[in-house]
Amino acid sequence: MDKEELHDEVVNYKPQMTNKERMEKYLTGQRVDHLPFSLGLDVAYGHILGYTSSQLRGDFDASCEVIQKRIDTYHVDGINISLGLKFIGAACGSVLSFPDDGPEFVSEFVMADGEIDMSKIDLPHPRTNPVLSGILEKGKKLKERFSDQTISTSLSGPITTAASIRPVEKLLRDMRKNQAGFKDLMQFSLDAALKWVQVFEEEFGPHATVGIAAPVSANDLLSPKQFDELSLPYLRDLVEGIIKITGKKPSLHMCGHTKAFWSKIHDLNIASFSVDNLENLRETKEALGDRMMILGNVPPVEVLLQGSPEDVIESVKDCIIKAADSPSGYIVSAGCGLSPLTPEENLDAFIYAIRKYGADAKLGEIPQAVYQD
Repeated sequence: MDKEELHDEVVNYKPQMTNKERMEKYLTGQRVDHLPFSLGLDVAYGHILGYTSSQLRGDFDASCEVIQKRIDTYHVDGINISLGLKFIGAACGSVLSFPDDGPEFVSEFVMADGEIDMSKIDLPHPRTNPVLSGILEKGKKLKERFSDQTISTSLSGPITTAASIRPVEKLLRDMRKNQAGFKDLMQFSLDAALKWVQVFEEEFGPHATVGIAAPVSANDLLSPKQFDELSLPYLRDLVEGIIKITGKKPSLHMCGHTKAFWSKIHDLNIASFSVDNLENLRETKEALGDRMMILGNVPPVEVLLQGSPEDVIESVKDCIIKAADSPSGYIVSAGCGLSPLTPEENLDAFIYAIRKYGADAKLGEIPQAVYQD
C-alpha cells in the first residue's frame, strides 16, 4: 500500500464507536471495534495543514480548523486545554520563548539567582492571572465552538512545575542543601496546580478529566531516595487533590526511565500510567497492569518522526502483543509527545495499524487480528 492508498484507507474508515463510547465499553469488559488509542495529533497535524506551533498557540481560528479537520479526517475527538510544562512558571514571572516548530522553553527564570525566595512569586489565580486567564478563555471559546466534544486538561507535576520557576540544576542542589526552601516551592507548585484544576472543574465540569506530566520526576534526574522523599509526597497529594475536586482519577505520564519507581507508582491512585519508550512495555504491564491502565509506547522520534509507515505499523503491532492483555486495560500511544514535524503518512500508519491489528478488542485480551495479515 503506497502513501496515497494508506491515507485513503484511513480517511474513508467509518468507526463504529466514538472514542468515549469505545472507552466506556472497553472498561466494562465489552468487546469493541478496536483498541483505544491516544495520540496528541493537533500540533503535528497542524504543521501538515501549514501552521507552525506558534501560530496554533496564538490563532484561535487556526486551532479550530485543525481540531475540526482532525475530527473529520481521523475521527479522533476530544479537546485538551493544556497548561503544558511551563505555563504555571510563566504565570509566576518566568519568561517563555516560543519556537515556530517546537515546545516552549524558559528563557528567563523568575527565581534563577541566589537562594529560593518565595516572596518573588504569588500564587496565580486562573481567572485573574494574565497567562492562565488567557488559556482559560481560549478553552471556554473552544467549548462554545465544539459543544459536543469532551473537554480535558493537563498540567505538570509539582517538581516539573517548580522547574519552570527555578532552573532544574539549582532545584537538584536545593534538594541537598536547602530542603526547607525546596519544600516551600514544591508546596507552592502543588497549590497552583490544584487551583487550576478547581477553576477548570467549575468552568468545564462536572468531572473534567486531568492528565499529569512529570518528566522531572524521572530516574534520569532523581534517585529513588530523592523520588520517595522529595517528589512522591507532592505527586501523591496532587493525585488525591484532583480526585477530591473532580471525582475522577487522573492519568500520569513520566518521560525517561521510571522502572526504579514502579513499586511506588503502583500505589498511586491513578487511572493510567503512560510509559516512555525507553522502558520495556511488557515489563511495565507486569509491574503495574493489575492496578491501572497502561499507555505506550511507540517511539516518537526513531519511529514516528524518522521511520517509515512500515516501521510505525510494526511498532504498533509489537506494542499490542506486549501489552493488550493487561488486566486493567491498554491504550496504544506514543512513548512521549509527537514532534510537530511527524509526517502525515506516519500518523496514517499509526491509526491504520490500531484499527487493523487491534480489531475486535476486549479488556485483558490480545486481539487475534494482530496475528493475522
